[in-house]
Amino acid sequence: MVLETKVKELFGNGLHAVKHTSFNRMYVGYSERFSYEIFIKIYREDQYEKFITEKEIVHQKNIKIIGIETLTVSVEGFKYILILEDLHLIDVLKPDVTVELAFQMGKSVGDFHANTQPFKGIRHNVDLIDKIAKDIDEIKNAEVYQKVYTVFQQFQTRRLKRKKNNYLGVLHGDVGVRNFKWVKQELVLIDFERAQFGLLYLDFVKLFYQDFDSKQIFINAFLNGYKTKIAQFELDDATKYLLIFSVAVGIFKYVDKIKDISFEKYGETMLKDVEKYLGMSNF
Repeated sequence: MVLETKVKELFGNGLHAVKHTSFNRMYVGYSERFSYEIFIKIYREDQYEKFITEKEIVHQKNIKIIGIETLTVSVEGFKYILILEDLHLIDVLKPDVTVELAFQMGKSVGDFHANTQPFKGIRHNVDLIDKIAKDIDEIKNAEVYQKVYTVFQQFQTRRLKRKKNNYLGVLHGDVGVRNFKWVKQELVLIDFERAQFGLLYLDFVKLFYQDFDSKQIFINAFLNGYKTKIAQFELDDATKYLLIFSVAVGIFKYVDKIKDISFEKYGETMLKDVEKYLGMSNF
């Protein structure tokens, strides 16, 4: 049985697939079973942790959960279904980004950071050094491995001063333009499956480099919006650049397995900024 057939069997013929780039499957539309317009997100059998994480955050955000389903037998590898009220989300696109929109994005992320609470079983991502070391070990490209390993050694040998517990909390884990939506003229964050407990600035890195193209005017607007929710937010440079390096290493690990030239370039830009901070510009 194909998954779409199973969806129609469970919820009726009124649902259609949502096109998106993800390991999950999503469907939206009128459900004959619930006599209601619903949005469903279906997780693979090996994504139970993400399913539970999304369910917990959705509950905290007071988004109406209509139900959950666990398929007795997985279909195409999919097993867990989260059934939500359809909020009629409207996409935000990268070309739409303005200073005002960046400010609103900052407010939205700030609200998430300020008001989302840790929960039992949430993934912790606090030990950056350990995570970076493990990610580097997974890079098979010898040239890339040597380059990032050399930078990593600089962080370790220089003993840069970092503040302990520097703005820890629940972070979204995948902040980007594609995960902002309009709901009744309000900008909201969606897609909480990668939420984790860690250093909050980690949520900023890919947004600033990929969606803002490192444009300071957008970054400043975002941070101004963010500080309306978390007024005292400041980050020491050592932690900031270690986080940027962590994201860059993650990108190199990813493109080592799945070729993505444009994504790799963002990682290279991040690495250059880290090298500049460390005084390795000629490396």
